[in-house]
Amino acid sequence: MRFNTSYVNSKPRNVKPKVSNKRILLEWLHSKMHIPFGNHEIQTNVITYALNMYDHKVTPDTVSRLWRSLREDYKLDKSNSDIYNRGLTVQEVPQMNSKQKYFLVESI
Repeated sequence: MRFNTSYVNSKPRNVKPKVSNKRILLEWLHSKMHIPFGNHEIQTNVITYALNMYDHKVTPDTVSRLWRSLREDYKLDKSNSDIYNRGLTVQEVPQMNSKQKYFLVESI
């Protein structure tokens, strides 16, 4: 028995293009320039940003792993890292009475 699948192949016109999780995270970092943020904010705010801006669902664990990877690349080889190539620098900033790590993003 054959089924009519013509409606499956047609795409709505208002579909936003797919973007990578890395690009979403880097855009969010760029929007947080000069504002200290904690690791916990990445796990919540980037999820909301991805959903609102791109209708893209991503898990907090995925974003957290990607953030650690981007920081590690930046620490090991700053000039070839995605963060640096985006025109950003990242530094850890101490926060009083907090066990969370906080970071500050600034332009190069």
